[in-house]
Amino acid sequence: MAKFIEVEDREGYFTFECPGCGCNHFVNTNKKWGRATWEFNGNINNPTISPSLLVTWTYGPEKHSMYAIHLLPTEKFNFLVIARMN
Repeated sequence: MAKFIEVEDREGYFTFECPGCGCNHFVNTNKKWGRATWEFNGNINNPTISPSLLVTWTYGPEKHSMYAIHLLPTEKFNFLVIARMN
């Protein structure tokens, strides 16, 4: 289960380690830190956010694209990782 950790001096800005890719991702629930915000149930041990979180990145000399779609409904952390070769 991914656990949210609030970023120091950033109320409503959380990080978590993705069990799919092992990287840290961020979720902003406070409009003070930017326009993109997520609804959050307030439970850092069993987080639920809405809408889902889409993470994309490009890597390697051939510029492969990776997509991770994080779905966090009803306090269960589900994820789907899709790889696409360019």
